[in-house]
Amino acid sequence: MLHDDKAHGSRCSMLLATRAGALLYPRMGYERIGTLLIFALKNRTSL
Repeated sequence: MLHDDKAHGSRCSMLLATRAGALLYPRMGYERIGTLLIFALKNRTSL
């Protein structure tokens, strides 16, 4: 997949993944360079 992208002119790509996906992507040629943590408030219900 990455070889095809490179052949068509792509110079870089990135993925966001769940923990399960993060185990798969190194097999596809990706390298982990960081971790993004997202914090969000829980949805509030009507009172």
